[in-house]
Amino acid sequence: METITINNKERAIKSVNIPDNEIKNIEIIVEIKNYEVTYNTNEGFKCNCPDHTYRHTQCKHILKVIPYINKQLKKAYITALQQKE
Repeated sequence: METITINNKERAIKSVNIPDNEIKNIEIIVEIKNYEVTYNTNEGFKCNCPDHTYRHTQCKHILKVIPYINKQLKKAYITALQQKE
């Protein structure tokens, strides 16, 4: 299982789903402590922590994974552009 380092701790990347490099249907799920942060190109960010669930704000878990998500999205866009050439 792939991991990323957040605050000097390894966090599990539960899944990165980029079907046939279609940038319209990307889904990335990262586990942080007991919570799961999901990014979906159609729905944006979601976290199952109480802060995000009840206040509907970007919680600290989402803020911590944004750099990783951006890196994955950049890779997907580059791959998609290269395939069109």
